[in-house]
Amino acid sequence: MSEMKKMPYRLPEGAMEEMKIRSRAAVRRADAERTAHRQEHRWMVSLAAAAVCLLVAIVGFMRFDGDALSDSPYYDELMSMMDDAPAEVIYEMTADVVWYGGDTNQL
Repeated sequence: MSEMKKMPYRLPEGAMEEMKIRSRAAVRRADAERTAHRQEHRWMVSLAAAAVCLLVAIVGFMRFDGDALSDSPYYDELMSMMDDAPAEVIYEMTADVVWYGGDTNQL
């Protein structure tokens, strides 16, 4: 009867503790790899978003250089009309802008 209660294999001294240590290390290594993968993913998304924003800003600055009024096809025609207009008409056109100089809205 005592023969049946014996284990069918032998473990060296300290094998169970070593197995626990190795198991914990494997779990921590898997967690570290998963965390590193998440960090890489976050960096890639951040860099892609920054590149898109930079591209939009560059295209915006190239397209609208701040002098959009002079690029209008009607600008030359307006300037020729303003050259021919009497001073009273120009005064009436710009009176609200002069009177309400701090306001960007015109009456």
